[in-house]
Amino acid sequence: TVTYPQKRSMAQQEVIDHEHANRAKWPLKVISAGHIRCGTFSLAEALDKLGFGPVFHFVRNWQTTEGQKVNNKALDWLFPHLDKADRGEAVDWNEFCELVGCHSVLDSPIYNYWQQMFEQNPSAKVIVSVRDFDSWYDNVVNVYHSVI
Repeated sequence: TVTYPQKRSMAQQEVIDHEHANRAKWPLKVISAGHIRCGTFSLAEALDKLGFGPVFHFVRNWQTTEGQKVNNKALDWLFPHLDKADRGEAVDWNEFCELVGCHSVLDSPIYNYWQQMFEQNPSAKVIVSVRDFDSWYDNVVNVYHSVI
């Protein structure tokens, strides 16, 4: 199942500065709303080649020393901000993109917040990757069991 951010009334929402999104140094071009193990690694490679990069993808970043540094910065930013997002508070996703230097975001935990990102970047493209559930589940179990 897909988990979406809690619906809020306009009175409950913090105002997002859409002008900031339009002026952002790193405006989002592509947002992936697809779950892990649904081709996000290949999609990241394709987006880079098609000119939608740099792309933020956790797993791909772990493969290089520079990518690991980016992931560490991302994690330091994400933990307090994801708590805010989960409580229904506004998060400036363009700040995240500027910090890690990306125009496209994919993979976990990013896909859980695609709606908030799209609200701040309405010109971004949203890609939803899907996969047969049984094959997806078997793949996720195999990958995580091999790590544990």
